[in-house]
Amino acid sequence: MGLWYWITAEFKALGLRCVAHGPEFWLVMPLALGLAVGAVIAASDIWRGGRK
Repeated sequence: MGLWYWITAEFKALGLRCVAHGPEFWLVMPLALGLAVGAVIAASDIWRGGRK
């Protein structure tokens, strides 16, 4: 059984309560924020054309 099986099983069992209380939310949130920050940095570099 994979990680996604356990995540979906928890969502089915707890509903939206697992978002606030489950560990998956707190593991995924820093990843999502890191990806967003990386996207903003990449977009600003592309928008400037690579100039510093």
